[in-house]
Amino acid sequence: MSMDYLVYNGKNYTSIKELCIDLGVSESAIRVRMVKNMTVFEALEDYYRAKDTKSVTYKGKKYNTLTELCRELGIRRAVIDKRIKRGMSLEDAVLDWYNTLNSKDDNKVVYRNKTYNSLNSLCNAIGVNRDCIVNRLNAGFSLEDAIDDYRKRNNNKKLVYNGIEFKNLTALGNYVGIKPSTLTYIIRNCDNIENGIERHLYRKSKREFEHRGVKYNSINEFLDKHNIEYKTFYSYYKITQDLEFTLDMFTNSIVYEGITYDNILSLNDRFRLSLNTLINTYLECRDWTTAINRAMNKKKNSFTNARKCICNGVEYSSIKELARVKNVDYISLRYYINQGYSIEEAVNKCKKLI
Repeated sequence: MSMDYLVYNGKNYTSIKELCIDLGVSESAIRVRMVKNMTVFEALEDYYRAKDTKSVTYKGKKYNTLTELCRELGIRRAVIDKRIKRGMSLEDAVLDWYNTLNSKDDNKVVYRNKTYNSLNSLCNAIGVNRDCIVNRLNAGFSLEDAIDDYRKRNNNKKLVYNGIEFKNLTALGNYVGIKPSTLTYIIRNCDNIENGIERHLYRKSKREFEHRGVKYNSINEFLDKHNIEYKTFYSYYKITQDLEFTLDMFTNSIVYEGITYDNILSLNDRFRLSLNTLINTYLECRDWTTAINRAMNKKKNSFTNARKCICNGVEYSSIKELARVKNVDYISLRYYINQGYSIEEAVNKCKKLI
């Protein structure tokens, strides 16, 4: 429910959601109260009244609630709440907020007795991520605590790319031409930072490469030339984590049971196999016939425990019965069968129970 006229404490809001985010209150709690025929402002008052159970004293003056004090001082309650949760007293929380506010107004910050023109200048000088520091300041940290906490969390992370060690994400980002926020996402979602950066650069068409003696300006040029869909290529690339191998999969023919397929796409269109099993098995054995057979076994053997199965010519009423007769672990047996192994291979791979 958007409103152009929603004004609270002299500030305009376009929606109840924006108001709640700014005040640091639960939107659902406000809307529940509005269902009971309360206005937005009455709902806020009732919310704060229910939350405030103790009076507070600031500079010798007693206030019925913390909300009342914040309203008189012109401070958002959420700001004070966050600082109090950090272990500050009420007086220290208010003082710290004013110091932070003055630093923002003057556009200058002081860190370890040295003055910087701005927070951005400080972060660049000491090699920390500005967005991370701002998030900590908004969470109630003092400037020194914010920087110390950031360094503590990042001390054990070495940023190495192409044999060069970088002191922070900003320096690495300047070197490779990627934003620090994007690098953070890459690091979180990739086991190898170098592979993650390379994949990102290829996806953004920022990297030239050569394949089989042919140079391409970008990965998109290669995909257009071979009529390969962008999303399809990267779904495979995400599994293999190897650009050359992925490119070969789309350009090399595959022979299976005497039939030649143009590439892995035409093969998969024919059999509709499990992509993960097919590629991961090939990476293990480097043989397409074995990989295809295992993927087909996985598709064939994806059945419930109640289904009959045959092992070495003997029929069993269920996998559990087979595991009991062969004296192997049932869970392990199901795992190998679901990985695409034949029933005989799965039994042989399982360790005998004592």
